[in-house]
Amino acid sequence: ARGKPQRVCPGLIDRITAIRGIEGVEGYDPLEWNSSEGFPFVAMRPTGAKNKKWLFEFDELNRPYKIHPMLERTMDRKWSLRCNNIVPETVFTDCLKDCTVAKEKVLQPGKTRIFSISPVDFTIQQRQCTLDFTVAYMACRRDLEHMIGINPDSMEWSRLARDLIEVGDDVLTGDYSKFGDTIPPIFIHNIFQIIIKWYKRYGEISPEHQQNLEIMAHEIGNSTHLMFNFIYKGRMWPTLWVIV
Repeated sequence: ARGKPQRVCPGLIDRITAIRGIEGVEGYDPLEWNSSEGFPFVAMRPTGAKNKKWLFEFDELNRPYKIHPMLERTMDRKWSLRCNNIVPETVFTDCLKDCTVAKEKVLQPGKTRIFSISPVDFTIQQRQCTLDFTVAYMACRRDLEHMIGINPDSMEWSRLARDLIEVGDDVLTGDYSKFGDTIPPIFIHNIFQIIIKWYKRYGEISPEHQQNLEIMAHEIGNSTHLMFNFIYKGRMWPTLWVIV
């Protein structure tokens, strides 16, 4: 009840809006253009292209208005598969995290951190299905008792400090260990059920919208990964490099 929608009548968003975002509405940012297009599209990137922009056409104001036919076909096919209760083979690309590691840990198995990139088709369709929810979840972070998205260089940071000090001077902090690759798939399915219930409460959700959300939970919870030239499937949640 605390995650209030940030626009009237939230629901399934069309593809172009999911890509372009909603100008002037906080949180509805456009697709991140400087990250990889993911598998398999990165293998088809034309010579000279540096990011995923080659998969789109832009107008005179540099706004995307047309999607590459290959990407359109991929999204059409996966949407249809989900509607027919079939889990598409969505492949997340494993990437080494650019971070400093103590030399004592360099050769220890499991100490090299990774994150996983979703293919652009999945990113777009997940935005179509969840963007209203994620924007509301971020915007109402204080009421929902999380601070995901807080800006350390803002008054919100000071407000958080005042909230903590009002309770006392002793503040306990913690962090998850190997959170991304050890979370049980059932947690992912429960998260998607919460998203579905949110849309039913605050907006509208069609049968195909709900069906796609339920199948996406399988794509993430039991994800397929590409590591260099090796494809593997694990019961894990990819540490996604997506933007929502």
